[in-house]
Amino acid sequence: MDYESRRYDLLYGMTELESYHILNAVALTYGLLENERDNLLRFYMQNRFEIRPDLALAATLREYTDIYMDPNKALADEHRDNLLEILSDARVAAPMVQTGLYLSKVNPKCYMYVFGHNSEAGEYGRVSVYACVCVFIRVSTNREHMNDV
Repeated sequence: MDYESRRYDLLYGMTELESYHILNAVALTYGLLENERDNLLRFYMQNRFEIRPDLALAATLREYTDIYMDPNKALADEHRDNLLEILSDARVAAPMVQTGLYLSKVNPKCYMYVFGHNSEAGEYGRVSVYACVCVFIRVSTNREHMNDV
């Protein structure tokens, strides 16, 4: 980063659960079985770690699973929530925090936020199997307009 970038504040952030779009509507609504959660995590770990993905999976499950939870009585909702928390942390939160720490060494005016919002419909809202909502944001690359901001 050059000297010019130090005079600007940097704001970066995320939502509480960044990975809920990975699961389908049925899994979000009714949860996951333990073997479904483990299969999805195993697939992620095999793609992420070249050496010993089984150890990474075991360590991750040990870290994120409640030690007081009886594995025989675990609910499908708990498996879904565990999976979403693991994937959100691994795919978004950890890289964002690392980037923020790196950038804050150069520019002390860095700020991070975590946006949390629950609708009336609940934590994941009403997810329809047949509906899809897409939001497009137009980003201007014209330098004349960028200077006006």
